[in-house]
Amino acid sequence: MNDSICKHIESNSTIGVWDTTMIAAVITIIASAILFYRGNRIQAKSILNDALNNLLNLGIQYPKLEMNSFISSVTDYERDEDSMRYNLYCIAWFNHLHELFKFHKGNVSKIHNDFNCNEVVNTHKKWWTDNFRENYEGYSPDFVKYIQTLIK
Repeated sequence: MNDSICKHIESNSTIGVWDTTMIAAVITIIASAILFYRGNRIQAKSILNDALNNLLNLGIQYPKLEMNSFISSVTDYERDEDSMRYNLYCIAWFNHLHELFKFHKGNVSKIHNDFNCNEVVNTHKKWWTDNFRENYEGYSPDFVKYIQTLIK
């Protein structure tokens, strides 16, 4: 009788050790996933900040790209070097805004806490509307809707 009780206790304690090991493994996996996710978010945020700094530097290096008089005069985005540069500059800006949109999973308040998108979108809205078909096809539908809501 005592032997059967001892065997029962041993088998139950093995299950207990197994349960403890599984719980520890699951906790470790969850903790690793959280750290990996947070690390990736931090790295993604750093990449977004670097891209923003590059765009701001381009605007400083080529101030014409931000001048309303120049922007309103561009009708053919492949006409000359300045027009092509402006086209690529706008593509880079809207790609950056799209990455920011994805980073914040479309949460408008988080996006706006991070960056004033209104200014960029409204400064370059002529480019956006002139190239709407390409933008509509090239960006996610939610992002296109978001940009459309910002255009004044």
